[in-house]
Amino acid sequence: MTVLSRRRFLTAMGSLAGTAALGPLSGCGGSASNKKGSSTTSDGAPISPYGARGSTVKVSTWPVYVDKALLPVLEAKAGLTLDYIEDYNDNNEYFAKVQPQLSNDQSIDRDIVVPTYWMASRWISLGWAQKLPMAQIPNAVHLRPDLVKPSWDPTGEYTLPWANVGTVIGYNRKLVGGDLTSINDLLDPKLKGRITMLTELRDTLGLMLLASGLNPATFTVDDANVAFDVIDKAKRDGQIRAFTGNDYLQDLSAGNVAACFAYSGDIFQLAKENPDIVLLFPEEGAILETDVMLVPKTSTNASGAAAFMDFFYDPVNAAKVTATTGYISPVAGMADELRKLGGEAAILADSPAVNPSPAQLAKYATFRPLSEDEEAALDGRFSKIVGA
Repeated sequence: MTVLSRRRFLTAMGSLAGTAALGPLSGCGGSASNKKGSSTTSDGAPISPYGARGSTVKVSTWPVYVDKALLPVLEAKAGLTLDYIEDYNDNNEYFAKVQPQLSNDQSIDRDIVVPTYWMASRWISLGWAQKLPMAQIPNAVHLRPDLVKPSWDPTGEYTLPWANVGTVIGYNRKLVGGDLTSINDLLDPKLKGRITMLTELRDTLGLMLLASGLNPATFTVDDANVAFDVIDKAKRDGQIRAFTGNDYLQDLSAGNVAACFAYSGDIFQLAKENPDIVLLFPEEGAILETDVMLVPKTSTNASGAAAFMDFFYDPVNAAKVTATTGYISPVAGMADELRKLGGEAAILADSPAVNPSPAQLAKYATFRPLSEDEEAALDGRFSKIVGA
């Protein structure tokens, strides 16, 4: 069985109308001219200063992150052509691909990108993001109140969240011999060589900070080293089989590992196929990340991007995405629409993993922003442990 993951870059996804492979990001369609001036639509919303609105919307996003049946519906409703491009494998990797072009005001041939919140903050600080034409996104009123003007976008002008992603524990109940409750359960000697952790710094360090009784939202570098020491010892002792990217799902599905650090939607999808697979929200808490939509500064089709965002902020469409992916929706009112869908979708409306209450959301921790020096220090220590 091939298990698909939001964090996996698939070079062959099968045929999909409107999907393009990632070509060189050297300005397909021409370099953008850095036109200045104040252009607005008739309702006062800003138009990209880089050119006129077009009829094609190109979206760079993560794999397995949408109900693909909705894409032709969007095209018909909005009267646009959609290139939905699943070319996000890693935030830093994508950043490196587009940096040469955006640093020189050149087109990257994308109208929407979907970085994780901490990377979105970097895009905004570098001036790589346009302000969204919010007047053209009336369904943005459905944004969950807790995500309005978030820390990565304090004015709320540059991004709209696509989904919350929980970093949790996935495990095979048969292979671990019962149920787990804690992050620290993965350090039990009986699981030696049968656990994996993630190569994403914030995910693995975040969970191990929680396991050490430390807060990922307020930790110091000294705190991080306490958690790193635990990870390092587990690696040297052979407790950790590997640090993985997206292949943890393959290993968990095949029985190569008994438990792993994982992403909530991935485990949700796998558990539907294998009843022995369990999605655990650890007693110490979990890490909550947010992937967000933003319009690159060189996009010439901010209005088309707005149409895309508006469509998926309709609670009906948001519910269909949630029923397919199992990730936490940023759209208020989505749960009512899940119930209307009936069947398994209706059950998800009451699932704390997919539709957590405000109290349950409060149990998630968010990894705090890092300075450039902190990023370098933590990356350096983590890379040495992982062996990268």
